[in-house]
Amino acid sequence: MPQAGTGAVGEIERRMSNCSRVMSFSPGPHGYGSVLHQWAAQLCYALQQNASLQTGGFRVRASPDSFDTWNGFGTPICSDPTAPPLACFYTERSSPCSPRIGHAQAGTVVPSLKPSAPTSRGEITLKSGDGTLRQYKDWAGCADWSHRDGLPFFALAFRWLFSSLSPRLVNYARQKATDVFGPTGVPAHLVTVHVRWGDKARDGITLQPISRYVDAVAELTSTHLPNVPPQDISVYITTEDMAAVRAFRHEVRNRGWKVYVYEPAVIQDSKVSPGPNGSREIHALSPKATVDAAKEPGWGGVHSLVTLMMALEAKLFVVTGVGLSSSNWGRLIDELRMAFVEDSFVIRI
Repeated sequence: MPQAGTGAVGEIERRMSNCSRVMSFSPGPHGYGSVLHQWAAQLCYALQQNASLQTGGFRVRASPDSFDTWNGFGTPICSDPTAPPLACFYTERSSPCSPRIGHAQAGTVVPSLKPSAPTSRGEITLKSGDGTLRQYKDWAGCADWSHRDGLPFFALAFRWLFSSLSPRLVNYARQKATDVFGPTGVPAHLVTVHVRWGDKARDGITLQPISRYVDAVAELTSTHLPNVPPQDISVYITTEDMAAVRAFRHEVRNRGWKVYVYEPAVIQDSKVSPGPNGSREIHALSPKATVDAAKEPGWGGVHSLVTLMMALEAKLFVVTGVGLSSSNWGRLIDELRMAFVEDSFVIRI
């Protein structure tokens, strides 16, 4: 992983550690993929304003009666509820100007960028919308930072953030990877597949049929692993919907592939069954997410990042990341792939 002090990652590190100008930001009540993209857009604005980004708490409503904390508070990963936001998963390096580590809001306080209406400030432009990045759907990009180190801005932002992952979180993910893949470790010929079904159907989004994901895996393996027999191909499926897991396993039952999943991150079990060309029809209303972590605060974020780290063990990827069918989580996997996985290949559905 990139080290602090090198390239654009090092420059972000230096900018964020200068607490003479501070911009505070608290993300809205959305899924973790949306929360992280909101954070990254605000990071761009902070960089362009020569300010350090100080992030407020991620409290995201998981049910009418409870809150799931994406920060991991209350878990062994983060037993300190006074830790700066982001610090539980990404260490205090991610929040260098937090009052918790000795920096009150020193110097100039810069207002955060509000995405609720079409607006333009400086070199960053946002327009409201209800698509792949929620309010940030039509974001024009980060003019001064895009494609530095050869990466689009979101990939660069996540390269900085994820290069300081908590050792506790990484160790926990390693333990869980052994549970998923077995004592021999991650399979040699692994393809990661991200399927976004579940409550996406409630938003009127066209869900992609599972056959499209299977065909994409077949295309990637025939192109990049032409001499590997089917029984040596492994697929790691990451999704919120157990219906997608069942559908994928059923679709590939005669192909010989091994299919793996980290079940604690699968928080829904819908009755949506897209047709062969995709469908907006909801055959039976997909239930709202039944997040077990709502009963045990903090685990939602832990399980999300564990499955994300397992997904990044692959070299070949299929993600839900195109147009109106795309997913923030699929885009996040793709951006982290660009940031960290050398010689990787992707098909975006």
